[in-house]
Amino acid sequence: MNLCFETILWLNEQLDRIHLESIKYGELLLGAVNKVSIDLYTNKLSQLEHEHQQITKKIEKEKEYAKQNL
Repeated sequence: MNLCFETILWLNEQLDRIHLESIKYGELLLGAVNKVSIDLYTNKLSQLEHEHQQITKKIEKEKEYAKQNL
């Protein structure tokens, strides 16, 4: 199997993990009643969003690299 393809698969798995975590923290945020919890869950969701953006950029770079090396 091509290394670029394996890398893209792994990155997609990371996106799936982020998606599941964001659902969990989103649900926790909806049920949060105090400011500390709200801030904690909001910050975690922001971190996950940033991580998602970084991985998406890496996937695009891997796709470009794979096209160039066909």
